[in-house]
Amino acid sequence: MYHTFINPTTYMDVNGEYKGLDQNIHKATDFTHYTTFSLWDTYRALHPLFNIIQPKRNGDMVKSMMAHYNQFSMKMLPIWSHYANDNWCMSGYHSVSVVADAIIKGNYDGDPKEALKACIETASKRDYEGIGQYIDLGYIPAEKNGTSVSNTLEYAYDDWAIAQLAKHLGKQRFIIGLSNALKTGRIISIPPLDLCVPVFLMEVLKKILMFSAPMDRVL
Repeated sequence: MYHTFINPTTYMDVNGEYKGLDQNIHKATDFTHYTTFSLWDTYRALHPLFNIIQPKRNGDMVKSMMAHYNQFSMKMLPIWSHYANDNWCMSGYHSVSVVADAIIKGNYDGDPKEALKACIETASKRDYEGIGQYIDLGYIPAEKNGTSVSNTLEYAYDDWAIAQLAKHLGKQRFIIGLSNALKTGRIISIPPLDLCVPVFLMEVLKKILMFSAPMDRVL
């Protein structure tokens, strides 16, 4: 439990002031401002745990993410927030999962519609890590991105999380635009192998499976 509470870290002076993404001084007036969001590491278990045992603290973390979004010239929620910067590392835009979970569970007292807008805008940055291709095709081509399968799967989960938030808020029209999450699994998965692969390998592997011996005989 000690290690669980090391990060994220408080990032503000005793009067609530801190340096924002725009490199200006801001003041957190009604919440504790946090940073060190290594979200690929924490969205699966740490933030859901905070929602149960420290809901107010997790709500403040979402407010910190919204501050990041509002101060950032690119209008994106954190990818890997580090003080007045973003490290831009790790797959996905998992802040949307944290935001959606906190709102649906009633742990965020900010404007949920504004938070949904931030989630959708983050997921719509076409020039970031293959998002444009993912939006157009439902997957990221391997010849365009060295982590195509990983990114595709991460984006699909994140879009599903946004869709749950949109449904919770009664914004059904936004769910249609997030339908890639529903078709991605059919595009890059091979059920017999319980495996996801780049699209260009699909036909090759299907042919191999057709002529291979049953798996139990191989084993």
